[in-house]
Amino acid sequence: MDFPASIDTAAYETVAPTTQASSQCSLVNAVNQTSYLGNLLFFLMLGCLCFRWWHRKQSKQQVSDDHRQQIERLERIWKMRSHQEP
Repeated sequence: MDFPASIDTAAYETVAPTTQASSQCSLVNAVNQTSYLGNLLFFLMLGCLCFRWWHRKQSKQQVSDDHRQQIERLERIWKMRSHQEP
């Protein structure tokens, strides 16, 4: 069985980082920061929408409770007046 010849590793020496490599790193950092800020903005907007939905739901419930109480008061007044009249 024939095995391949050994590979010369001299051609694969470690290359020292250059200015191009450092600029690529800063570009990657900028992209990561932009992605982070984009996600933060997205979740902030989502939170605002959820709060707005919840607040509208609560205010509608409050209005319906107020209307129910007003109706009950008017019914009591109407019953009192109907009992007072002979």
